[in-house]
Amino acid sequence: MGILAFWCGKDTEQMERLFSQSSLGQRGKWSREDYRRITIVNSLNGCKSIYRPNRKRTSAASDFNDNYFQSNNVATCLTKLARDIISRDVPWLIDGFVIKGATTGLQGLPESGKSFLTCKLAVEVANGGEFPRADGTMMRLEPGNVLLANFDDALEFGIKPRLEQMGLTPAGAERISFLDPEAAAGITFYDPRLAEVFEETRPVLAIFDTLQHFIGGDVDLHRANETNAAMVPLKLLAEKYNTAVIILQHISKNSSNGNGGASVLWGLGSTAINGLFRAVWTVGKVRGEDETLRASVSSKNNLLPYIPAALQFSLSQSDGFQWREVCREITARDLIRGDSDKGRGRPTGRRDGAEEFIRNKLEGGKAKASDVLYAAEEAGFSESTIKRAKHHLRVNTCQEGREWFWSLPENDFLL
Repeated sequence: MGILAFWCGKDTEQMERLFSQSSLGQRGKWSREDYRRITIVNSLNGCKSIYRPNRKRTSAASDFNDNYFQSNNVATCLTKLARDIISRDVPWLIDGFVIKGATTGLQGLPESGKSFLTCKLAVEVANGGEFPRADGTMMRLEPGNVLLANFDDALEFGIKPRLEQMGLTPAGAERISFLDPEAAAGITFYDPRLAEVFEETRPVLAIFDTLQHFIGGDVDLHRANETNAAMVPLKLLAEKYNTAVIILQHISKNSSNGNGGASVLWGLGSTAINGLFRAVWTVGKVRGEDETLRASVSSKNNLLPYIPAALQFSLSQSDGFQWREVCREITARDLIRGDSDKGRGRPTGRRDGAEEFIRNKLEGGKAKASDVLYAAEEAGFSESTIKRAKHHLRVNTCQEGREWFWSLPENDFLL
């Protein structure tokens, strides 16, 4: 199939027609649409050049003459000299935040505020309003078309009222197109209909909320070869139409427990998914007394020479969406801790009791970890509850000989 991609100039219809006439095309699995699609996309990804007839040749025979190919420098055909490449600035839609012609990932726990953040961006792009750069200063945006794909919330009493509350103007409403949840049900990133939507709407910004809705039910999220094949067509659409594409992701259960390693690896599915994104941002609740405070923290940015500050915003019933100052102290892991245990389906009462128990055991100074765990068991606390409380309190641990000791952090004595 890779050979057909070269000789057919990556014409997928021609490739499919010719392959179907071959003996390999008579196999049963070739009749499956998902197998045909993945096979063709993989061959397109692996094809780095296409056949271009030499118009100066007088016959087809001379065009295929081996001596001709041998007489040309292969490196000249397949490489570019640095002197021939014209450098240009990064095509930011939002400086340091979202890039035109590329895909950006936005990940977070449920109710973290990621959908509200992308709705705010959609409103400001459609209105030609303002949006903060990565350094916190506001930048004026040129009005542009927006494609919004969200099949979770009703358009009539969910998404549209939210956009209006954020200041969507009548002129801006003319520039936002929704993927119809009924008419577009089952549409995927590799669906030819999506390419037609891009052609007709020419979006400056496209938002897909969430990844799982549009990657396709037959794609295994944990297989890099399948996720790459499913998402590359969207990446190509972003490049073709110079569209800033944002894809929302949920954070995996393991990562939400604080065990996911680097934050760029927290999204559900294969790590290859975030590999396709030029930037990844983690959104969540900021730990503290202000329950309305949220932040967006950079987890990956291939095009900035520095780590940008966290963009903070608040969500409340009375004031709606409000921008707050940027903060350099907040990390992605802080946002996971900032989300309440209740938000992750865990009761807080039991952990609060475990925290109080640990404080009482350690208020006189460090104690053996084994003694604390034994006493906790006698008091009716499970080991997992005690360890969650220990993690939440940020208890210090140290080893002396063969024994491990726990002690309260210094700032805990000030509470």
